[in-house]
Amino acid sequence: MAKTSSNGNGKTVAVPAALKPKIISAKILKGPSVEVEFTIGEGQEETGSHSYKHEPHKHLTDAFRSLKVHLALFLQLATDKVHCNIGGTKDLKIPNFKEQEMEDQFRVYGFRIVSKKSGNYVVLGGGRELINGQVFNFVTPPIHLTPEQDSDGAYKYVDDLNDKLEMAVVEVIAYMNGKKGVEQSAMDFSQGETE
Repeated sequence: MAKTSSNGNGKTVAVPAALKPKIISAKILKGPSVEVEFTIGEGQEETGSHSYKHEPHKHLTDAFRSLKVHLALFLQLATDKVHCNIGGTKDLKIPNFKEQEMEDQFRVYGFRIVSKKSGNYVVLGGGRELINGQVFNFVTPPIHLTPEQDSDGAYKYVDDLNDKLEMAVVEVIAYMNGKKGVEQSAMDFSQGETE
């Protein structure tokens, strides 16, 4: 079953049922809905976008949630002085949000992968809930996704960011291919006649 999406120029791009697109950006919106921009095709790639109107599945929301520590760190809104181990790596530690009581303050709404001559970058979009209950939204500057060994300005958690971004992309593709959140259904427990 093929879906169709607009490519932004009024042209319709066919989206195969079991598609393996290259994700450019993804956003979880209110409603619930998810917006995805992607390229498909071999050789001459077509760019398309699609807004999905079904509930994002738990693995997708968890993948976005896992990116929030990088949003907070890169924007220097959290300290990396309180640590916890990640991914079995002994040397690399990232902030433990639970100890800083910051875990529920941050949200990642979306990401955009940008390709430049110098490599691939990601821009994270999200927000932080303030003490007064209002949300302050922001986007990161582009974060270089290639670890630079000799660069003082390199983001030191780039390997973990790459792993979590890759998982988010996998879950976006699964969502595009029909993986949905749990849907509520009614069950009839009325007493029927038994013999």
